Amino acid sequence: MELTGQCLCGAVRYSFVGDPQLVFLCHCRDCQQSGGSLAHFGVWVPDMGFSVRGKLRPFTKVGESGREVTREFCPTCGSGICNRLEVAPGAVVIKGGTLH
Repeated sequence: MELTGQCLCGAVRYSFVGDPQLVFLCHCRDCQQSGGSLAHFGVWVPDMGFSVRGKLRPFTKVGESGREVTREFCPTCGSGICNRLEVAPGAVVIKGGTLH
């Protein structure tokens, strides 16, 4: 399976080749605040099949779990692209709203 997506302005584009491990909604307060919505729609994929064209800016914060979450976004338009979780090395959580 191939998934593709981009930020709002198109400066960052990504693709993933492989099988997603999980599709989920997260309702924790951190995800609500970072996304400005009731939930984060995430697609959990292995990092190995994920590639990005363009520059991402990271923001790292300790989440409610006590572990770090690094949110990566487009520095031009601010669209969140993916999250990387300390608890899941080798995985990327794609923000579902950025998929084509």
